[in-house]
Order: sequence, then C-alpha cells, then structure tokens
Amino acid sequence: MAGTSLRFGPRTERCQQRRGARGCRSFPGRSSEGWLARPGDGLGVARPLCVPGVPWAWAPDETEAVQAAERLAGADGGVVMKAYWPGLAHKSAVGAVALDLRGPEQVRCAYRDLSRRFGDRMTGVVIQPLAGRGTELFAGVVQDAVFGPLVLFGLGGTATEVLADHSARLAPLTDVEVQELM
Repeated sequence: MAGTSLRFGPRTERCQQRRGARGCRSFPGRSSEGWLARPGDGLGVARPLCVPGVPWAWAPDETEAVQAAERLAGADGGVVMKAYWPGLAHKSAVGAVALDLRGPEQVRCAYRDLSRRFGDRMTGVVIQPLAGRGTELFAGVVQDAVFGPLVLFGLGGTATEVLADHSARLAPLTDVEVQELM
C-alpha cells in the first residue's frame, strides 16, 4: 500500500471548494479498527482538500520495506522507517522511528531491530523519504464520552505534549471552522 502522509503547505481555495465537500462526504472514515485507524486513512480526508503530502509506503515485512525504500529514497538517498501497530500514537517517544537509512542493508537492519524490540504487536512499517526541516503538525479525531467527535489540530512531533499548542472543535465542522482551527 502506498500513499502520501499529511504535510501542510499552501492551500488552494479553488481546489478545496471544488473537491473538498464532495470528497469528505464520500469518505467512509471508519474501518473495523476505528476512525482513521490505519496508516494512510487520513488521506481520504486530506486529498479532496488538496493538502500536499510526503510520499509513503506500507511494508508488512522486511522484503517489502527494502523495496519501498529503494522506490522512495529521497534525492540524497535517505529514508525514514516508522513502526506501526494499532493504537501507537507517539512513535518517537517509544523509539519506533529509524532516521536517515541509506541502502538495503541499513533498511534491513532497522526493520530487524524494530521487530526484535516490538515483537508481534508491530504489524509493519511505514517508509518515507527523508523530509527536509519544517514544522510538524498533527490532526486527529477523538470520541469524547460526553460531547461526541472532537477534532484536534496543532503543533506535532515531540513538541506536541510539551508546548500544548493545539486547538479543538466539536464535529461536524464548517469550512470556516476548519480554517479557524488551523
């Protein structure tokens, strides 16, 4: 499975207006594992809104991880490997990210290391080209027991918890509310 992860950049209003509402209405959003539970699920929401992204590939095993890395290696040849299992939210906090991997041997070594450390709970890895520096963002939806679906948006990465620079709105959201949230 290949796709693009969310990476915010300039928005194109015309594209959002033309495709956004249609795409979001048609996105089923819920799998048997929950809302946006699998790698790439968020793309069903992001693509119609013309949110640009970084290419990625899903690899359930070492061989596919090597093949994905060869396909997606950035201009400098580096890739990132991120372990995945349902419920994993803060990959860097648990050491589930391998950075700047170059060549098949480093990819194999990183996959084996992640597999050894996380065992059967790891269902595979996401491979992406090594991205340039920038601001990492997060967007998410949680089901609040009292209020229902709550949409979150804010500063991502390791700074998410430390800086607490985020906002939340109750779903459903209008396009104006989404802009205010961001």
